[in-house]
Amino acid sequence: MRVRDEIKMTIQAYQTLYESSVAYGMRKALQSEQSKAEKMLQMASLEKRCLEKDEEIGDLKRRINDKLEDEKQEAEQKEAEHEQETKSKLEKNLATRKSLSDILKGLNQNREDDE
Repeated sequence: MRVRDEIKMTIQAYQTLYESSVAYGMRKALQSEQSKAEKMLQMASLEKRCLEKDEEIGDLKRRINDKLEDEKQEAEQKEAEHEQETKSKLEKNLATRKSLSDILKGLNQNREDDE
């Protein structure tokens, strides 16, 4: 009878151990599924942020290119204005030089005529 009680107690201990391990396995499986779902949501959120950042990068690149193009056009315009102004001043200088030269020639001729 004692052996039988010990066998029953051993069987009962194994049964309790089995039930406990099954419950532990179920808890871990549920935790794993929950963690998996959370990770999937986090991954979707990160992918969305990546797409938003890619769009932001594209927008910033477009803005940079627009600014560079505007600066290039402005520099070309200033260069053209500078060339025009330089040309105008050179022409004015030449005209002044010519008229000064003509005046000096006239004065030299008057001196020669007076002598």
